[in-house]
Amino acid sequence: MKLQKILGPTVFWLSYPLAFVYLRIGVRSRVLIVVDDCALLLKGRFGLGEWALPGGGIHRGEEPVAGAQREVAEETGIRLAREDLQFMYRGKAHIKGLSFKYVCYYAQLSQRPAVRKRLSEIAVAEWVPLKEVNLSNATQNTLQAVQAWLQR
Repeated sequence: MKLQKILGPTVFWLSYPLAFVYLRIGVRSRVLIVVDDCALLLKGRFGLGEWALPGGGIHRGEEPVAGAQREVAEETGIRLAREDLQFMYRGKAHIKGLSFKYVCYYAQLSQRPAVRKRLSEIAVAEWVPLKEVNLSNATQNTLQAVQAWLQR
């Protein structure tokens, strides 16, 4: 884990120029998966150690909801039905000088599904109490989704 804390930010900053260009192309998805008062949050293997929502790039010609389903399945092993995903909002994230457009959905489930994180991409996947999510431990767009959920 100590190696991950050094390697993750190093890879993030080394790949920054590529990410700067790549993230400006297309739209991404984010999914807030809620069970009771907790959300499934992730920490990327090559990130800055902040909590983030499952999600990623939407392929060309792919419907945003289908992209959200695919990304959640790829990152966590959780297969959400289309009707499980409810639209929340469209946003623009700003993370350490990188920006991208995204579509945010939520899925409110009655029980916690088994999580099989994609080891090449995800370092940590945990059910985190919603009230513990803040700007000191999560990305801005993650906090925005949690706040929208709590205010609904």
